[in-house]
Amino acid sequence: MKTVQVSRRSASYRRRLLAAGALSAVVALSHVDSAAAKVTCAVDTYYNGAPFPTNDDCDPCPTGTSAAVAPNPISSPGPTYCEGILAGYYGTIGVTGASTGKHAVVAQCPSGWTSTAIATGGPTTIADCFKAASGITLDTTMYVKSGDPTNVYYCPTGTVNTANAVTGTVSFCSSLKPGYAGTTTGTTGSHASVSGCASGYYIATTADFAAQSSNSDASGLVCTEVPANKYFTTTTSNPLQVTSVETPSACPSDSNSQAGSTAQSDCKCDAGYKATNSNTCTACPTGTDWTTAPSVGTTATLCEGVKTGFAGSPGSGTDATITGCASGYYISNPADTAGSANTNANGLACTEVQAGKYYTTATLGLTVSSPESPNACPYAGTSAAGSTAITDCTPDCSTTNQNSGAEALAGTCVCSAGTYSSGTVGSGKPDDASNSDAAAAQDGCTKCSTTFSGATAAGITSARSSTDKTACETAPGYIITSAVGAADGSITVAKAAAGKYAAGGTSLVTANAATSGTAAETASTCAANTYSAAGAASCTACPTGQTSAAGASACAASPTADSAGASTPIAVALAAAAAVPLLL
Repeated sequence: MKTVQVSRRSASYRRRLLAAGALSAVVALSHVDSAAAKVTCAVDTYYNGAPFPTNDDCDPCPTGTSAAVAPNPISSPGPTYCEGILAGYYGTIGVTGASTGKHAVVAQCPSGWTSTAIATGGPTTIADCFKAASGITLDTTMYVKSGDPTNVYYCPTGTVNTANAVTGTVSFCSSLKPGYAGTTTGTTGSHASVSGCASGYYIATTADFAAQSSNSDASGLVCTEVPANKYFTTTTSNPLQVTSVETPSACPSDSNSQAGSTAQSDCKCDAGYKATNSNTCTACPTGTDWTTAPSVGTTATLCEGVKTGFAGSPGSGTDATITGCASGYYISNPADTAGSANTNANGLACTEVQAGKYYTTATLGLTVSSPESPNACPYAGTSAAGSTAITDCTPDCSTTNQNSGAEALAGTCVCSAGTYSSGTVGSGKPDDASNSDAAAAQDGCTKCSTTFSGATAAGITSARSSTDKTACETAPGYIITSAVGAADGSITVAKAAAGKYAAGGTSLVTANAATSGTAAETASTCAANTYSAAGAASCTACPTGQTSAAGASACAASPTADSAGASTPIAVALAAAAAVPLLL
């Protein structure tokens, strides 16, 4: 009994459960019909095909696309598509079929350009983008389409017009832009055709429709030149279908390449590096370099040249041999094993002598164990970089301080003639403002006429580079007239009298001390048949036909001689001859 009761109870339960399910299904279908009846898709939307559609299943068309009609999920329950192209866009029209349908594939016209919206036909390209020709400057990126004289159109990607577009005149973009590969058409009435990027360029932005099967539209393609120090083998197989941007490869360390390089072999080892057999570059031995930049690859090369700044001999089938620094350079870092017998240049650093300095390069540079220091040109002197001697310097002796009393000599400053060195630097040289020879000459050169103030300034002088007052001396034609032992300020000089001469050059003092005046001098007498004016340093011979006595200040006409040998003036002889009767 109990088993039968359980069975009856279970059957009753199943009947009630089936009745409830049927009721739920009726209610659900009623709800769906009610919801579907209320679905209203807007213009330029598409139905995604979801079951039991609601307004949430009507999505906006993808950017730049349009739908010919608003979707109606009730009458057309399958998914719909946005097959049209809006104004300002270009691309390929979509397909509306439920099984093969797809949205239009579009790209936007460049900023400031537009296009005509289309629902069928196509495809369109960037060359279908246009703007009004009036009020703008026309150039080679534009062309004028037949039948549309008031607008200008955008040149197809990678092409240019051979001349600026002209309003109302039909033209074509028949030439290729630099960096693009393809076919030019000249003036045959069509645009150039772009097939990809030119050699030495890479795809920096893929074509707009590269993802489409068998794409041949270059619209949107951006070709960029391979930058220096990189290389890239330009894609030649279906470049308009490349869907990822390309990235040039960097040259190996310590190598470089020119812009537009297409292979690793275009990478050249940097100066001071040579190629290995494993696509790398390695440092040359110190001071050596290649003579021709080697390519990175699988062939090892040598550093047969001597690097600028180093001294040595080129190699022949070997690396060059380095012996030290070249003339005009100095050792800023000695060789690692510097010593009396060293021949290894490793570690040697040669630096060019800086402008404003000079240095005589060591001839046995690999033996020098301490860094060298160039010498600064004295007296704020200037020199070219690489100067090797003080004579290469041009010092500031009197440019900054015109009254310094100094002048340039052999790359330094010395006290001028008529002065002597009385400053700190000494040795016949002036002082700068700090009593040294680093800056412009300022003082330290005393005039002889200042020390010997009692003497006629014109009568005393000194040679340049004079070191003290003993160098002050009489000028040619002058003699000392003061007493021996006279004080500096009491020493006097005077011109040699007429008929006499004085060579000059007598020191005004006998010692570099007080009251050391040199004794008075006597001028020498001019010999017969010579003469001199006052202040002469030497006597002058009389002209032909004139004579003079010793000590004469001038010459006179020469006398004649009579039969007895006596001298008779020429005028008297002529008178006597006139008085003798003429013999017939």
